[in-house]
Amino acid sequence: MSLYAFTLFCHSYLRWAILIFLLVLLTRCVRGLRTNRPWTERDERLHVILISLIDLQFLLGIALYFGLSPLTRAFLDNPGAGMKQSVIRFFGMEHVLSNLVGIVLLHIGRVRSRRAPNTRTRRLRVLVSLAIALLLFLIAMPWPGLPYGRPLFRFGS
Repeated sequence: MSLYAFTLFCHSYLRWAILIFLLVLLTRCVRGLRTNRPWTERDERLHVILISLIDLQFLLGIALYFGLSPLTRAFLDNPGAGMKQSVIRFFGMEHVLSNLVGIVLLHIGRVRSRRAPNTRTRRLRVLVSLAIALLLFLIAMPWPGLPYGRPLFRFGS
């Protein structure tokens, strides 16, 4: 398996771990707001794990974007031509920008939540950042059936 195929494989599967942690934390925030439950050590651990997974995914994405992917290489070599081809435009610009904004929002939500004056505000700040990031991540995924779609689960190279 080539370095490109291995990195793409890891990048592809890590998204599912991120989505699971994101949905679990989102659910805990909603339940916590409904029941007025305090922010727990478990909430904190889940939040830290989510941010760590996001950062790892970002690093894998950077490696793909700037070095390993032939699609992004084609976009970076000739952005004007790449903008006219949906697959190259998606991976060269749309996928990257949507995910980057989502990552930044999660980090902003993390910092703002830690500075929150109370548990309710903390949960609200985390909830808002998670919900917007989730929407952006879902938009940025190359769902099967779309012109730029990819398999939900990669097997081998």
